[in-house]
Amino acid sequence: MLPFSLRSIMVQDLEPVTSKVQNSERGARLLEERNRLGLTQPQLAEVGGVSKGSQILYEKGSAPTADYLSAIAGFGADVAYILTGERSAPPVDRSMLGVPMADFVQVRAWPKGRHDALEEIGEFAFHSSWLRRYTTSPGECYLFRTYGNEMEPTIRAGAIVLIDQQRRDPRPDGVFALRREDGGLNLRRLEPVDGKIVVRADNPAYSLTLLSDRKRILGEVIWQSMAMVDPVEGHSTWR
Repeated sequence: MLPFSLRSIMVQDLEPVTSKVQNSERGARLLEERNRLGLTQPQLAEVGGVSKGSQILYEKGSAPTADYLSAIAGFGADVAYILTGERSAPPVDRSMLGVPMADFVQVRAWPKGRHDALEEIGEFAFHSSWLRRYTTSPGECYLFRTYGNEMEPTIRAGAIVLIDQQRRDPRPDGVFALRREDGGLNLRRLEPVDGKIVVRADNPAYSLTLLSDRKRILGEVIWQSMAMVDPVEGHSTWR
C-alpha cells in the first residue's frame, strides 16, 4: 500500500511517473528534497531501493517508479512536491540529527547494551551530511563532558567529546573511550604492538599500560568541542 502522501495525489499527477517522458523540473525537485534530507545520491538510492545510477537518472528527469517514491516518502520526502511542485505540508528539516549527551559516569551500562540506563542531560544537533562523513551509525553515538586531564593538550578537561560506539579497532592516532574496572571512563590512545595493545595518555604524567580486555573499548572519539568562556548567568554548564 502506498503511503498517504502518494495516495493523496490525484491520478493525473501520477501518470507522468509511469511514462518515459523526461521531466527536468521534477528531477530538480527530487534533488532539492534529497538536499533537504541531508542525503547523498547513494544514500537516497539505498532508501529507495535502487542503484546510484537510477538515482542520478531520476534527478536528471527520468521517471521514478512508484515503489521508489513510496520508499522515500516513508523516509520523509515530500512526494507530492516532487511530482506536482506543490507542498503537501510545510517541510520538516531532516538535515539535522540530534545526538544525546549523557552523564559521563554512567558508562558502566554500555557493556550490557542498556542505553536506556544512560541519563541524557542534553542534546546536540549535527548536520546529518557532516555527521555521516565520520560515522555510519549516528544512532550509536553519545556525547560526554570530560573531567580528567589525561589527554591534554589534545583534549582539555571540560571538553565535550562525541564517541562512536561502532569504531573500536585500536589505532595509535585515534582517541578511544575505555571502561575502567570501577565502571568509570578514561580517554586513551591505543597502539597495537607485537600482538599487545599499549594504552597511552597524551599527558606525560600518566604511565603506559597494557589493555587486557578489548571489551573495555567503548568507542572512538570522533569530535570534540568546548566553550571558551563560562555560561551566562542563569544557564547550566551541563556538568
